[in-house]
Amino acid sequence: MRGSPLLRALLVVIVLLALLWPLRSLTTHRTKEPPTSPRTPGAESKVHLVLTSTTFPFTFEVSHLGKTIWKGEANESNAARDLQLIFPPEGIELVIDAKWQENKQTAVKIDVTPDGGDTITKTLWGTTEVSDVLTFAKP
Repeated sequence: MRGSPLLRALLVVIVLLALLWPLRSLTTHRTKEPPTSPRTPGAESKVHLVLTSTTFPFTFEVSHLGKTIWKGEANESNAARDLQLIFPPEGIELVIDAKWQENKQTAVKIDVTPDGGDTITKTLWGTTEVSDVLTFAKP
């Protein structure tokens, strides 16, 4: 017999304990947190909105961050307005509500042109009304 079983067991425990520290450091996932900097809101810039409907007259309401930024009724196919909004690089979300008197398939097209940027176009379809949240991000 080559050594005591008790000594062998003790030697195995010591080797396993010695391997515990390198194995733990290799298998533990550490992420460095980026330094937190106070986020300053961007400055407001001019944003040009155009609503175009295939059926008119129509009523509409445009909301941003829970506030109505444009509401009205159009007696022709389109309505346009310039607004001052914060338009961050990740874009803005607008809630578009439109209603028509006629009961037929109708489209409303929303064109958003940020100051110094390209026009971003989205379209919504409905019969008597439509309501949806649209995200407009700078291309």
